[in-house]
Amino acid sequence: MTVAIPVRIFLDGGQSIPGDIEDISLGGAFIRCSQAVPIGQKVRIEIHFSGTQVLEGKVTTSQTREWAPPKDPSEEAVVRWSEAENAFGVEFTSVNLATRQFVTKLMDYLQSTSRVG
Repeated sequence: MTVAIPVRIFLDGGQSIPGDIEDISLGGAFIRCSQAVPIGQKVRIEIHFSGTQVLEGKVTTSQTREWAPPKDPSEEAVVRWSEAENAFGVEFTSVNLATRQFVTKLMDYLQSTSRVG
């Protein structure tokens, strides 16, 4: 069973697209969305779950799943890979205590929900 947490993804230039987090860890997340997000694209991911949290990142892999290493250690999140099916992986590179607590709570929820059924 796939669990999805609705998110809004903000791209450079102010465009936003809806998406769903299907998997998350303290290091990053797997997100499906309504359009392809290119490698290197900086993103802000707005999550509404027990409050609102915004995580920043950048796309770092492509539809061919080629690896793109981080270029700027000050970036808060980096998209690491992207698929033709409008899905991508994002790496969080700067996570403070509040963000860690929020992501841990979300991970616990996803884990408990995936056991149901």
